[in-house]
Amino acid sequence: MAAYAALAWSAALSPAVWGTIDAAKGYAPLTEMLDSNILPGDVLHAYIPDERELGVVGFHRRVSIPVIGSVEALDELLRGPGGNAVLMREKAYDELAGRGELPASAAVAARCVLPHRNQVLLRASRPAR
Repeated sequence: MAAYAALAWSAALSPAVWGTIDAAKGYAPLTEMLDSNILPGDVLHAYIPDERELGVVGFHRRVSIPVIGSVEALDELLRGPGGNAVLMREKAYDELAGRGELPASAAVAARCVLPHRNQVLLRASRPAR
């Protein structure tokens, strides 16, 4: 019996076990979305982020993520030079869109479904040619 308890204890401490558990509730979809949509030279910003997501993204990308706190700053950033992307909670995106406050310069580049908070990645909308 003690051998089984020792085996269970060592398995609980195993990174492989925690990686498997964390994949089901973790941020793998978010980091994969960012890896596939943020190119070298792009600057990722966050619009009024949740601290958890901001920490995960900053840790994953190994940089501090600038935070945008207003719709005006969001619009100015997206109208600026290329290479800017903005991560925001889907709920915040839906609220801005519902109130008609979403800047015309914003276009959804990708969406990420998470068990706790869905995320939206915005880029500048491109004018029709």
